Amino acid sequence: SFNQKRLTSLKNKIQENKKEESKKGEESLISKEQILLYTGEGLYEKDFQDSGLEENSPKLEPKPFDSMLRPFWMMRRICETMDKEGGYITENLFIPKYIWFQKKTLIPEIEKKVEYCESIQKEFKKVGIIYRKNCLSKERTEIQNLVEILHGYRQSIYNDFPSINDDTKKPESTWNKISKGIELIAHKITKGAFVTSTREYAKCLKDLFVETYFIEELCKEETDQDLACICHFLNNVVVALALSDIKFLTKEYLKVMKKESLLKSMMKVKGAM
Repeated sequence: SFNQKRLTSLKNKIQENKKEESKKGEESLISKEQILLYTGEGLYEKDFQDSGLEENSPKLEPKPFDSMLRPFWMMRRICETMDKEGGYITENLFIPKYIWFQKKTLIPEIEKKVEYCESIQKEFKKVGIIYRKNCLSKERTEIQNLVEILHGYRQSIYNDFPSINDDTKKPESTWNKISKGIELIAHKITKGAFVTSTREYAKCLKDLFVETYFIEELCKEETDQDLACICHFLNNVVVALALSDIKFLTKEYLKVMKKESLLKSMMKVKGAM
């Protein structure tokens, strides 16, 4: 297929680069953005593996065996995509930081998502402060109240964003979504919904993630039904929402990269005439 030819071409180019490492010129380097561009619409883990890129994959924090700890593991993976040059969602799937800073890409209903994130962050922060002061009540009423509050948010978010509702699917499906390919996300664009920038949304997500990490500490100490409910919420609502937006942003990013590549090719052809 055409996409496979691109992958083969990329693999050959990588091999050529290894032979010419001493040159280190711009033309001998392949950026991570180019890697995404070459894989195009078929952004699957197997595409990276087929191209031989797995040899240079970083050693990431291994996915926890305990499913209750996995939301926090994935949140750290997502945070890394917002820092430095970007980060790996899996060992073979790199997400460039630039997807969070695209000026002309507008996340659907971003204002509503930011509002949810800020509200949920405040709820976690209140309980987190009590936990860090070692002042949780013996009955853990603070955790119980948090569960009830999050249950209300879950129903509201599922109503507003039904595409992320995975309650009827296996829990592991959330983790597999991002590596199965970039899909079109069903959404409705409403007037005046794009006041907040993607940069602000990314910061809001990071702040929310940080405020939830004390739950991870609690889960390592002991487990109960309330903690399980909180982890389920983080997995199937917070992380699912973030991953759905990563899919959307990456798809838009690939469109831009393809356009830029096409323009460069046209300029080369014009210059050769």
